[in-house]
Amino acid sequence: MPVLLVRHAVALSRRSWAGKDADRPLDDRGHNQARSLVPLLEATAVVRVLASPAIRCVATVEPLAEHRGLQ
Repeated sequence: MPVLLVRHAVALSRRSWAGKDADRPLDDRGHNQARSLVPLLEATAVVRVLASPAIRCVATVEPLAEHRGLQ
């Protein structure tokens, strides 16, 4: 079974984020990158999506998981 490893998309910089690092969200470019995973992986069988609980990591795979009907 192939495994795809995706690093989180571009997030707000650490310097500009005053909260916990785990709560640091994607920036606009990162949201665009996350949405681009849907067509990029269209021909790839994705049956499960796992992510770190960090906000930016979950947000990176959310569009793909939603498109595939996965949690």
